[in-house]
Amino acid sequence: MESTYLDEAKAVKQLAREVCSEGYKLQRPKASNVEYLWKHGFVEINLVRSRTLLKAGDYPTEYAVRDKNKIKEGKKGEENVLWYAHFHYPTIDSAKSPPEFAHLKTKEERIFTRRELIEQNRKNNRMVVNLEKEKIALPLAEKLFLPLEQLP
Repeated sequence: MESTYLDEAKAVKQLAREVCSEGYKLQRPKASNVEYLWKHGFVEINLVRSRTLLKAGDYPTEYAVRDKNKIKEGKKGEENVLWYAHFHYPTIDSAKSPPEFAHLKTKEERIFTRRELIEQNRKNNRMVVNLEKEKIALPLAEKLFLPLEQLP
């Protein structure tokens, strides 16, 4: 009887995690949500590109946060990406830790600079407020992202 209760408790706990994860996936990206989703096995993180020169003059490394459920469904590429993480460096050969700054972006925001996004949304104050960058703290960066980049 005790094992039945324990099994039921585990099942309810897993269901709670799944419901929570679905809610997090619908929100704008937050570092704490990425950590939760990764810790409980709902996402995987992959290196997309390393140190590509931008028009702003810095060299970001880009990672994709991918939904494992969408991967299981057979969705490929952008179809299984929830968010992107950008780690910015002043030079192509800067040490990977610490980056100048690191933040999360939605798929729609991915290719635009902050200035471009504000300009696109200047008539919608709520959207401009929502554009506040979600920064990734160094401990989380070192735990989830930075080990994926192999520098020469």
